[in-house]
Amino acid sequence: MPKRAKSSCDICGKASDGKCCQKRQYRASSSARGYNYQWRKYRLKFLALNPLCVECLTEDITEAADTVDHITAHRGDEELFWDVTNHQAMCKYHHDRKTGRGE
Repeated sequence: MPKRAKSSCDICGKASDGKCCQKRQYRASSSARGYNYQWRKYRLKFLALNPLCVECLTEDITEAADTVDHITAHRGDEELFWDVTNHQAMCKYHHDRKTGRGE
């Protein structure tokens, strides 16, 4: 069976099989990644205006959203982080599934 092709690590850029040691050893705090008081205030306003999960709605389910998801991962890009068109309301279930798939 052929070996899986290596890709580069998001953090250090080295070739990796998806389990870069640096990824396991270090992850900045949520506040250091931009999820600070300003984000928490924004999140509450966004969810007040967008109270339902967008994924549940596509399945004809009415479920309250509790997470503001970045449609495209910002990876530290502050402009993309705050881009309102890059945000969507999601329930925890759908957000965890999306995040688990690496999206």
